[in-house]
Amino acid sequence: MDMTKRSGFPWLLSNIYDRRTQRRLAEGLETYIFNKNGVRVGVFSLAEKEWIDTLYPYYKEICEYIPFIDFATRMVYKLRNEEKCDLVIALTHMMKYNDIKLAKEVKGIDLILGGHDHLIVHEKINETVLVKSGTDFRHFSVLKLARSGQQHNSSLATGSTKPNTSYI
Repeated sequence: MDMTKRSGFPWLLSNIYDRRTQRRLAEGLETYIFNKNGVRVGVFSLAEKEWIDTLYPYYKEICEYIPFIDFATRMVYKLRNEEKCDLVIALTHMMKYNDIKLAKEVKGIDLILGGHDHLIVHEKINETVLVKSGTDFRHFSVLKLARSGQQHNSSLATGSTKPNTSYI
């Protein structure tokens, strides 16, 4: 928790709780909302159940997991309808096949920024753009999002992933 406070940026860990306290691990936030250039952006995070298996045994014992499809459906509803967000972003720590499942099954996510499997991916699945930027800061992705009138249009999202030459 101390690391979370000292980091200077919000931590999100939306769908995994400490079953003893019913609080998110590392005191992570459920959502993070900000405004940029007149666009209200809502962000939430997801991890897959398999990720819990990579944790130390102590943490595996205390984790309460909410299935990512169920949780994402609730978060999209909350961000779109209650928080009035124009753009909804899911930060994931999931394998590509689960990111694809998320994009296919949960409508209303504009952008999935995924990690975990260290792939470089830029693809559109239905109306959702999926981006994975590789591993260990060896690459970075640059995205440009465009709006058409008052509506965000994720179909106008373009991006690329480039080598991070400062890493080498």
